[in-house]
Amino acid sequence: MDVRQRLDALIAQFRSNEITVDELKAAIIAGAENLPSDDVIGHFNSLVMSSAHDVRESFRKLAAAWQTVSEMQKAGHAAEMQAFERALCVMSAQSGAGPTLVPSAQPHSISVRQAIVRFYDGTAQKYDENGDTRRGQRVAFRFLDEILGSDTAIRSVSMKDAENAIDTLRRIPALHNKNSKNASIDEVISFFEENGDYQTLSEKSVKNHVSNWSMLWKYHMRHEEVDRNIWSGHSFDVKRTRLVVMDWSDENLQRLVEARWTYRDIYKATFAHLVGIAAYSGMRLEEICRLRPQDVVEFEGVKCFHVREHTDPEPWSPKSEAGSRLVPVHSVLRRQEFGLMERIRNVERGGHDYIFGDLSPEGPRSSRGYVFSREFSKFKKRAGIPPNTRFHSFRHTVSTQLQNQEVTIRPLWIDALLGHEGAADGRKKSIGEINYTKRIGVRNLGKAVETIRYPTFFDICRLME
Repeated sequence: MDVRQRLDALIAQFRSNEITVDELKAAIIAGAENLPSDDVIGHFNSLVMSSAHDVRESFRKLAAAWQTVSEMQKAGHAAEMQAFERALCVMSAQSGAGPTLVPSAQPHSISVRQAIVRFYDGTAQKYDENGDTRRGQRVAFRFLDEILGSDTAIRSVSMKDAENAIDTLRRIPALHNKNSKNASIDEVISFFEENGDYQTLSEKSVKNHVSNWSMLWKYHMRHEEVDRNIWSGHSFDVKRTRLVVMDWSDENLQRLVEARWTYRDIYKATFAHLVGIAAYSGMRLEEICRLRPQDVVEFEGVKCFHVREHTDPEPWSPKSEAGSRLVPVHSVLRRQEFGLMERIRNVERGGHDYIFGDLSPEGPRSSRGYVFSREFSKFKKRAGIPPNTRFHSFRHTVSTQLQNQEVTIRPLWIDALLGHEGAADGRKKSIGEINYTKRIGVRNLGKAVETIRYPTFFDICRLME
């Protein structure tokens, strides 16, 4: 049997599943490497008819076989395939066939989305489409599709990629509605991380999702689309606690004030004013972003932010009944060089709806602080500030400072200032306490606010540089 017949027979055997892709590769590679590179044409001529046409025809068959192999190539054979490609290049150059006959050595792989669809099709008879198992698979695969990327080749997903994907799962909010069309998982995670304490997926849920991913990979291992199950061997601690949000340490405040805000769609002044208000009031990000000129009022001689429900220009209400409150404006925020009071006057004179007009409602909850939250998370990471210190950490910091003051600041005053629905000791407030909180004098709250202090290096005016 000559070379051409042998190649024809090998390809036919492979296409009829009589030999495996590894056997086909081995046969072709052995044939290529046994050819002396110094006299390729002569060796070909001794095996096939002595004409250039037949040499080129045999090489064409060899290249066609290589194309077939490359589309089915498994991971782990890169060096083997590179050696074969080099042999083909030598034969191509000396036979006159030209290097264009050598196909790319890049392995073919189905995408994550294709893998999921094929799994659904291949297991349609095994699972009830409306059953719990299938529903769990759909949720898990939606996460996988977005975390890895729909078009990512499943062969290219490494063990490190798997570890990163599991880490992302552990940060997803437990109440995250994956049907949200306007936000990616990364954006939702950033928003929730910067806007407060939130419950992430339980470790049991994470383990269940990864188990479904593992099932998907096992299915495609049987179909030779992947070589190993990258989702096996991971450990899960069902007693794992969520990340604890920390106060702003002096070290991280230093990093914050020394870093530079670079996101151009939100003004540096807006960045500085949002951070400054949070640092000297403990207000939630969305409460600050929703402030209108008419929400800056003077009550009992004290300048205050009035956090309240409103319908104009768009409906919004605080997080709870206790969230509606008066928050005295700290003297640091009223400094002329900080520019906040002047900004408020300019917005009012201009007839604008919001103090921070460069923000707009976006994201899964149409939050005005959504984009800022996302960009603050990136800014914080660049500045070297750890994940457990967030924008919401200013609220923790203010609470801690007020509770640690030597002057007499009652716990109910702190609740009134921060808009806490529960009592300071964690229990539910009584009706009497709720009514008392509403009657707390603004002057008392003003005294409490003025006790908030930061190190001298934390000059919020520097945030506008």
